[in-house]
Amino acid sequence: MQKKKKKVKIKKKKLEIDMKRIKNFLFLVIIPAFFFLISCKNDKVLEKQISNESKETKKEEKNENIDSKTQKKQVEALPDKSQANPNNSLQLPDVFHQLPQFATKNLKANEYPLFAKKYKAVDPQILYKELYDRTFSVKFGITLAKGVKLYGEPEENKFLATENGTIWLLDYHKKDENNYKLFFATNLHVASHLSNTLDENLGKKLNYEDPSKDKATSISLGKSIQAPQIFASHNNNYDFSTNKNNQAKFYASDENFTNANRSGLSANSTIKTTAFSAPKLIFAGYDFINRDYIKPFQDDIKNKSKLRLEYLKSQVEPEEDFTESKIIKSSLEKDEFIPLYTDFAVFELEVNLANADETLKDWIKKAIAALDSYLKRNKQADLPNQDKKISFYMPTIDYVTASKTQENKEFLTNSKNVYVLGYPGIDGGNSVLTWNNPIERNDKTMQSYHRSPENANTFAISTNDYEGKMLSFNLNPYTKVFHRLLGDYYGFNQNIKFSSLHFGASGSLVYNEFGQMIGVYSGVALSSNRWDLLARASYTPFLLSKDLSDGEKTVKAYNLIDGSNLQKFPSQTRSYRQNLKEIYPNGFENGDRKTALFPDGI
Repeated sequence: MQKKKKKVKIKKKKLEIDMKRIKNFLFLVIIPAFFFLISCKNDKVLEKQISNESKETKKEEKNENIDSKTQKKQVEALPDKSQANPNNSLQLPDVFHQLPQFATKNLKANEYPLFAKKYKAVDPQILYKELYDRTFSVKFGITLAKGVKLYGEPEENKFLATENGTIWLLDYHKKDENNYKLFFATNLHVASHLSNTLDENLGKKLNYEDPSKDKATSISLGKSIQAPQIFASHNNNYDFSTNKNNQAKFYASDENFTNANRSGLSANSTIKTTAFSAPKLIFAGYDFINRDYIKPFQDDIKNKSKLRLEYLKSQVEPEEDFTESKIIKSSLEKDEFIPLYTDFAVFELEVNLANADETLKDWIKKAIAALDSYLKRNKQADLPNQDKKISFYMPTIDYVTASKTQENKEFLTNSKNVYVLGYPGIDGGNSVLTWNNPIERNDKTMQSYHRSPENANTFAISTNDYEGKMLSFNLNPYTKVFHRLLGDYYGFNQNIKFSSLHFGASGSLVYNEFGQMIGVYSGVALSSNRWDLLARASYTPFLLSKDLSDGEKTVKAYNLIDGSNLQKFPSQTRSYRQNLKEIYPNGFENGDRKTALFPDGI
């Protein structure tokens, strides 16, 4: 027995020595050699990655402006972690996967400067509840100029229900206790059929005409059957529709919304109401910059349009009057000016609460109260990137501008957390309440994003993680708004993490962790599954506070909500507030010019 024990000890000691030698060999020879090979092989790849995260995430993202019935943008997705890396053929043995990835982490982009300690983050439950009350699912009812024949119906149908989108209360004007003008914001592609709702002369002046002569004449507003008591975090890929209280019910101003053949399965949970007027477009996010500054981009977008037209010749398009190829061809033949667009729009809805049932009345009153609460909090709190003398309701310096400014100012370039809540579409026309930040968001070991630290330390908005097409000569033709040819897109889009709400959530309001509204949700990863909140996403910021230039071309500063300050936005011609003045030069029906955002008058 003694001899056996001695032999075991000797073998154990020898094994320990061998392991030590192997470990030394790995760390002194193999690992350095491996990383030398990798760095040599991928030098250009790494250089490109480090220069700007946005150049990579751009490939992964897909703008939600894709019309599922017609053209779909083809976007190259970034390789999934489970796939082999196409940029190098070397495969790491398991030991390398366990090593800290110091070379790939961008820690500074995921940290606040010391001065940020003076700002207080708002309780997430307060922010989610406020977002919930301000937010609705939406479908628009369109009266078509040219009807279509539906199966089983004797007459042509001229009613079209749009696909699901998400809207939120931006502003309101109170006429009396029952009558309000509600101003809802969303993506422009969600409001892509809201043309021809203004007086003809006014529509022409604002360049909001739709050659199809289709007109938005009705609306259907939805909200979850029951408001959540608490906005709990769920595991990623949690199916929000399994909770029946999250599924939306609707109130619609047109009987057609209650017909499943015409508006999908949401018809089964839709109630007709007389409380709404027809929707009216106030602001569409295109052609809002002096054209002198868009002219340098015309050759680029027209050349891209010609290439697109050539490609479409090999494709089968539906037999319609306004196919993509016909829209592009008509514009090029007429040598029309092609405006650039950003994915934001505002429309008006008049509401008479005297004609609403108790549930609908409660929805509207809570939306108004939530906006009032938001405005009160932002007036009182010490907030980053916001000069209260300029605006009490939103930041005055955006993250892109803050990251580029050389001035010695205390501006934040990122946000640890963001909050998004919306209504993705499910099951052929239904919508379901969903919100971001799954449980994995605070995981201390999981690393879900390239070049980011572990999730718990990753910022939802990292410094310099944004997209832009203008300065990189990457504008694309876009034909899904008002049957017009536009350039995709003006300005910049900001990437966000832990927030990939699926199609139908497009148009949702985005808050940072200090409770400031910073943009409208507009992009979802091409490769993402419906409930994969960890996929990449993006939002359209409300402003670019200073001009940005690469030396040859310039993106002029703008503010989509209020661009009326010509000292700050001298190149801007249209915004929500500027259009309100144009549409209501003498004030509203009672002569009053006040709204919640502009208490001193528009």
